[in-house]
Amino acid sequence: MNTEDLKFPIPRHYTWDKTDSSKLKEFMNCPRKYFYRYILGWNPKGKNIHLEFGSAWHIAMEHLTSWF
Repeated sequence: MNTEDLKFPIPRHYTWDKTDSSKLKEFMNCPRKYFYRYILGWNPKGKNIHLEFGSAWHIAMEHLTSWF
């Protein structure tokens, strides 16, 4: 049976046939994250809370150390 004959619930995207090092690394780290990002095309909408916290920390430290 040919793969084009099958009816997939997810519409096929042209980028599925392209493989690069980022995709391979993502798949080796977490196959589920690879599926969500590269097959379904889901990406987080908001900012990374860890990066936001780090930025706030550095701003606070800058204000605290500027007094000395």
